[in-house]
Parts: sequence; structure tokens; C-alpha cells
Amino acid sequence: VVPRSRFPNFRDHGRMVDRPLLAVLASLMKKHGEAFASEAGLRRMICEDTGHMPGVDTIPTALERLEETGVLTQRWLKPGGLLPDGRPCTYGTRLVYLPQCRPHRRALASKRNRREGVTGRPDRRALDTLQAARASIGKAVAPIAERDGGLDRRRDAELARLRDLEAQWAAAAPVDPDKPPD
Repeated sequence: VVPRSRFPNFRDHGRMVDRPLLAVLASLMKKHGEAFASEAGLRRMICEDTGHMPGVDTIPTALERLEETGVLTQRWLKPGGLLPDGRPCTYGTRLVYLPQCRPHRRALASKRNRREGVTGRPDRRALDTLQAARASIGKAVAPIAERDGGLDRRRDAELARLRDLEAQWAAAAPVDPDKPPD
């Protein structure tokens, strides 16, 4: 985390990180045709370009948002493998591909299922989970009702007391609205 006195962050100045992030990714793609960087590296490069430091979780959130909208695609690289430039990969590096022309964007959009996770059918496992949750709540609530044992009796007694109070109030002398209170 970089202090705000040294480099201001995007949020305090009402800025989004998407445009500078896409510019950095496009410049990284020029040499190898794909960008590979860690979150810390992308944060540093954006800070060098704009003078504003992105927050700690800003870059991954922006990459996921851009991937969901179909602007780019990203894959995590396993540590110990090789990067496109031949160096060994370290932990936390991701490969990001930003399509540069319309056919590549269309191809990327057709590979991604935009209805992934959306279905009109119930998930049977979720129904079983719901039934199990209802059963556990029922078990937790049942002893309270059994322990009190007289909830119905207590409610009936309270209703009878309220009916008696209502009858006493109705039998009392009517109040004259013109007479001031005592």
C-alpha cells in the first residue's frame, strides 16, 4: 500500500482505472502479442503513466469486469512455467489477451458463454441444501415451543384480559368532549 501523500489513488479523484489499464495492456502486447504481468507490476506501470496509484484490489476487479464484458480474456499462469519471453514464471502472474481487431473480438465473444451460470432450471443440490437448512431451523425452533409448552394458553389468557379491559372501558361513563379534563 502506497501512502496517499506520495501518490494519490484513483477513487479519491473520481477516476476509473479501466482506460489506463487498457493502455498499459495494449503497450505490453506490442512486443509479444499478449500481456503477462502481476498485479503489482500493473499497478506500478499505471502509476508511472498516470501519477495515480490504483488500490490493492482495483486491478483484479477491473480485469474481471472487463473480462465479463468481453473486452479481454485472462488466464493465470502457474509458477515455474515459461513466460512468452522465455523467462521463468513467478507466482501471481497472469496472461492477458486484448483483442486488437473486430474479428478477434468476435471470436473471443463467441468462445465465452454469456449465459454461463444462468439457467431456468432448479439445481437439485441447492434444493437439498434448502431442505436441510429448513430442517435445521425447525429443530432449533422446536425445543423453544415445546419448552414454553403454554404459548397457546398464555395467548388465550392475554386475550381474555384484554377483552375484560375493553368491557371495563366501554362500561365507564362516556367522556364529554366539551368538558375540560380534571
